[in-house]
Amino acid sequence: MQINIGRNSNKLISIGILIIYLIISCKPSTRIPSNVLGINKMKKILWDMVQVDQFTIQYISRDSSKNSKQETAILYQKVLSLHQITSNEFKHSLYYYIKHPFQQKILLDSLSQYATRMKTKNYRFENMEKLKN
Repeated sequence: MQINIGRNSNKLISIGILIIYLIISCKPSTRIPSNVLGINKMKKILWDMVQVDQFTIQYISRDSSKNSKQETAILYQKVLSLHQITSNEFKHSLYYYIKHPFQQKILLDSLSQYATRMKTKNYRFENMEKLKN
């Protein structure tokens, strides 16, 4: 008895190779291109921009003599200058993270942890200052 599996086995092998290729190619890359700001730097910039937003909400928007959008834009530019990057570098990196959800999740998780550390650090500092007085 002879079984003819020539054509079917070739199809199965081809389908198997295709599935393996798709699985490997769909695996998210953890490498960030050199022209994109790294997660560590990007999280610090985003943290400072969140601080600008909070400052704007709490102080600038309440001052009717100031244009909130204009003041916020000025403060954003100061943040970028502080981190020694241009607006185009920031936008390019931001768009990269928006288009790459896996990397974006890592960035946002890192930002969340950084925010927690900064709040704890500031809270401790404020409490120490109160104790000194």
